[in-house]
Amino acid sequence: MYSSESTQFDINDTVVIDQDTYASTVDVDLHNVIIRDNAKFYIDEPIRVWKLSIGEDGTLGYLIFQQIEGITRGNPSVLFYDTYGEDDSKLVLHRGSIQIEETFGSMSESGRRYIMRGDIRFRVTTTSGFKPKLFSLEDIEHIEIFDLHPLMSFIDEDNNYRDLYLGAISSYTPSTSISISSYKIEGGRATWNKFKHSEGKEFTITGKIPRLQDDVFIERLEHIAEVNQRYSPILLVTENYTGYCLITGIDQSVTAPTVADYSISCKRVREAYE
Repeated sequence: MYSSESTQFDINDTVVIDQDTYASTVDVDLHNVIIRDNAKFYIDEPIRVWKLSIGEDGTLGYLIFQQIEGITRGNPSVLFYDTYGEDDSKLVLHRGSIQIEETFGSMSESGRRYIMRGDIRFRVTTTSGFKPKLFSLEDIEHIEIFDLHPLMSFIDEDNNYRDLYLGAISSYTPSTSISISSYKIEGGRATWNKFKHSEGKEFTITGKIPRLQDDVFIERLEHIAEVNQRYSPILLVTENYTGYCLITGIDQSVTAPTVADYSISCKRVREAYE
């Protein structure tokens, strides 16, 4: 139980959305919310939640931002509320999708109307066996996401879900000159085009990692690029980009006694696979 002069709630309180529901008709304030049983949860007003799980126990769930007349930049929105500052708030992706529904009105020129934000910082996590066919990020360019813990989610050789935290991201730079390398079966490597992907946008992210950890970190990145993304693209979560991508290049440099810099060249891929 958490309590203050203005707020009292049990962080274990759970609201299950198991039928089509509008946010304006149910109290989810500072609760754990589970969307399941093929239910659609329409965000038609701002909500604050502790944790939001889309799909659970093998069922599908759908989070749908609904467009409404007179919408403002922060409405509708989802705020992930972390009372204790321990980064426990999270968006959990199981099965289903995040969608934009253009029901009323018209999009602004930028189209950036729908917001996910953490009170401190929040995490996007996935479940074991996460693959694009199980979850779709539809029309994600119309959702602004802030205050994330940047990470990569991927499938290991034992088909288990894993996260790699990227540390502090320094920059996000679109690129037009990246070429994808293809490995041959010889030598234990397979081609990346084993699964089909679109000719998506190319970009580079740079970040920092403490010295003494940098060699292991780079080796882990190389392993993800050369082995893990054979079978499924990775889910990259940053404040600049959230979606599936392929790693096309990795670089490393040392500019300070205690900090190493790294860069990851990526190529955005289609959110749905055959």
